[in-house]
Amino acid sequence: MCTARCSGRRPSPDGIEARGTEGLKPAVLRLCLLLCAVGGAAPAAAEPVSARQRVANVLEPFLPPGTTLGKVDLSRARAALEGRAPDEGAVRRFVDELQASGEVRSAQLAYTRKEGNAVAYRVPLYLTCAAPGEPTVCLPGASGSYSRQQVEDALRPVLGPGVTRERLALSPSVSDGTKVELEGRAPDAEIPALLDRLRTQVPWLESHSSIVGNGRFYSRLRMVCAVPPRPGGICAVDSGRR
Repeated sequence: MCTARCSGRRPSPDGIEARGTEGLKPAVLRLCLLLCAVGGAAPAAAEPVSARQRVANVLEPFLPPGTTLGKVDLSRARAALEGRAPDEGAVRRFVDELQASGEVRSAQLAYTRKEGNAVAYRVPLYLTCAAPGEPTVCLPGASGSYSRQQVEDALRPVLGPGVTRERLALSPSVSDGTKVELEGRAPDAEIPALLDRLRTQVPWLESHSSIVGNGRFYSRLRMVCAVPPRPGGICAVDSGRR
């Protein structure tokens, strides 16, 4: 078997070097040299992508036509995008696309500034993980949107046996994420512990408001991700986590 490595640094008389061929029979050596000629030198290992480049690579497909991304400022979970766009409307469409992408916790337009026939922009955003490449806090999912059943299944272990869920509703919103309304019954002494579990054990939900009394509770929450995160995004996805 030929296990030679090809290199172009010190060519043989035929213009090809095959390292590790010492002691091979002439016919095998000729085959190795032929393989080197056909396949060429082994490709160099790809250099690791920087965290800033990872953010740029993932978010550039969301840019509207004529809009460019020129700079990414990054500090752990916080980032800011700067570039040029045809007008402010294009930048606002970009922000809406980011909000609905499942890649960021939040994005907003900081400013636009007229530059010739275009505008310069800056868009600060928060990622859904502690830093690019680290696990996302978002609820995993196989489809392009969250379903009521998926959220209900994920919340069931957190509610516990003493809680009766009476209503669970999802209200998707491009600008403000998917809202979750949770309503049910539980002993008055159990409700504070339930609300605490929702705050501390469900990282893919943010609490907005709660109303309790007479053995009942109502909580309005917001999902961190508008849609399930995709593999290969800014943050790593753990498909086994629920």
